[in-house]
Amino acid sequence: MNKSFLLLLTILTILSCRDNRPKSDVAHENLIESIKIERYTVLNGNPDSISFSSYIIKDYDKNGNEIKSVYYSTDNSIMMQFVNQYENGNKTRIDWVDAKDTLVKYVKNTYDTDNRLVRSESYNSSNEFQSGFIHQWKNNGRIEEKGPIEEGKEFKPNAIYTYNDQQEFELLTEYDANDSLYATVKWKYLAFDEHNEWIKRHMTTNDTLNQIEKRIIKYKRE
Repeated sequence: MNKSFLLLLTILTILSCRDNRPKSDVAHENLIESIKIERYTVLNGNPDSISFSSYIIKDYDKNGNEIKSVYYSTDNSIMMQFVNQYENGNKTRIDWVDAKDTLVKYVKNTYDTDNRLVRSESYNSSNEFQSGFIHQWKNNGRIEEKGPIEEGKEFKPNAIYTYNDQQEFELLTEYDANDSLYATVKWKYLAFDEHNEWIKRHMTTNDTLNQIEKRIIKYKRE
């Protein structure tokens, strides 16, 4: 796999498997029934030259928890699905399911007493451990450091996430095995609806605009 594909796969996974909103926002979140995210590839960094690449449908339960996200290609075929399980409002398990509803792998999450993610472990469909990460939080939850679980070794982050006031992604900095800078991804939010939910954002990778996302949000009271 080339670096571009691996980076895209990483971003797909974190956007699907993460729910970083603080508990105080749940009262608002339970108004959301579903979200459609349209994704457009930007050609040569030119926002006027885009092509529709895929879309995501996210469904929510009555408590405002994202229970499922399905990734579709441009021909409406399913590429991947994520099904989430919760305990006490925390996303404790994410099942990665293929287009035929067959389990590919799953992730188990562990949280601290402040309901912050501190450990994530990936297993294959045979329940064999594949990989894991430690998550450490700084600056009142605005900065997350993530690094691989390596027994007997000191924690060393290989990815640093920065979040904005709404706990949405703002910056991702990734490092390779040699601690060299691998990629820098930035998100810029351009438009919001009447509930202050973003409906358009740009994603820039290594200083080049490469993706535009648009959200269509369906509220339960509408």
